[in-house]
Amino acid sequence: MVLSKMQILPTKELAKLTCFTMQCDIVEQGWLLIASMQNLLEGNGLSTAGQTALFTLLELPDAGILHRKLARKGIWTRVFPEQKRWLRMGLPGAEPDWQRLETALLSKE
Repeated sequence: MVLSKMQILPTKELAKLTCFTMQCDIVEQGWLLIASMQNLLEGNGLSTAGQTALFTLLELPDAGILHRKLARKGIWTRVFPEQKRWLRMGLPGAEPDWQRLETALLSKE
């Protein structure tokens, strides 16, 4: 649909366009969060084995070591008993959560 400057959209069409724009923004924000998480982890020597809009999966020689380290800092992750190399972590929410994760990853404990 091509609009001239003076054309007015019917309410239903405007709602569809607004909804589509919001969905595109949400998808774009999701990709930015995934990329930010990947950069943070790779910057700390960790590589991702998979990612979704909510979680990141790491593959490590012993996932339990990082799991315990992060748990001591109050960051909860999931280890998989059947796959001892896998560690799943959620994407941080607000900026302080990102900073807390980065600080925990940099910690020598």
